[in-house]
Amino acid sequence: MRLRRGSSCARTGEGGRDALQCRCYVALATHGFTSTPVRILCCVNRDLYSNYALNLLLPELARAEHVSRVVMSDRVGTSSGPSAIQALRAIEMAIPNEVVFPIAQRFCARDGRLLTFEELSVYCDGVLPISCNLNANDGRELLDSFSPELIITIRYGFIMRSPTIARPSHGVINLHSGILPQYRGILSTLYAITNGEADIGCTLHWIVDAGIDTGPIIAIARRPVESGRSLLWHILSLYPLGVPLIIEAVRRITSGEPLPQHPQAEGTYKSTPGAADVDALAARGMALFDASDLRDIKASYLPGI
Repeated sequence: MRLRRGSSCARTGEGGRDALQCRCYVALATHGFTSTPVRILCCVNRDLYSNYALNLLLPELARAEHVSRVVMSDRVGTSSGPSAIQALRAIEMAIPNEVVFPIAQRFCARDGRLLTFEELSVYCDGVLPISCNLNANDGRELLDSFSPELIITIRYGFIMRSPTIARPSHGVINLHSGILPQYRGILSTLYAITNGEADIGCTLHWIVDAGIDTGPIIAIARRPVESGRSLLWHILSLYPLGVPLIIEAVRRITSGEPLPQHPQAEGTYKSTPGAADVDALAARGMALFDASDLRDIKASYLPGI
């Protein structure tokens, strides 16, 4: 799956192994903004998934004349885990940040490829993304100076506390890469697949307290599990589904339209997978990542190299 800029999953192709073959089960219809521009703070993790999501999201926010800034965490969950999960983390974080992105910025024209975190500042008035815990002193200073009216979180590694959540007048929304309430926590897609689910998905929900993935649900998007594809591929395939949910939610929020707030039932929180979970994924014929994923990353950020 060649990763592409733009927010529509339909742009990823039609049919065959290179298509996402998306199915969205949501009550929100994505369409152009007709809203009042606001200040939006995007809180993400410094990883491949978040970068891809920002490549889909920030151009749309800029097109609607919203003022965006980006802050990042440097990890999600603990740094522990079996060697296979550590290898996946290297593909998600170390290789993009330490190898791919520096090469892209030095040698590749921006046209026709995904942008690095630094390059995405073009959609943030040239302000570079920074590593920041919004609950800490530097985070509070940022909230004071930028005064966001809406906070969007995607894979942000810090749990927001009540004073932070209360700051934006339009609230805090989070895109979780799992179907809630069944799959809360880290690598929800892995747990869904090992449980034999036919579909995986992502959930847009409100953050109203320090609970993890527990806030009222706005919308859910689903897609089928595809045999012969890796876990990494499946997780990346969720963002062309989830980002349009964010775009429509922002449009509604900033135009005064109500958003759904469906309370969650009881769910299960999962932390970093262990060796048994990796083995269970392999037993279903799925790798954490494979060579085609690396080729797709290269093609998406380093075309022509």
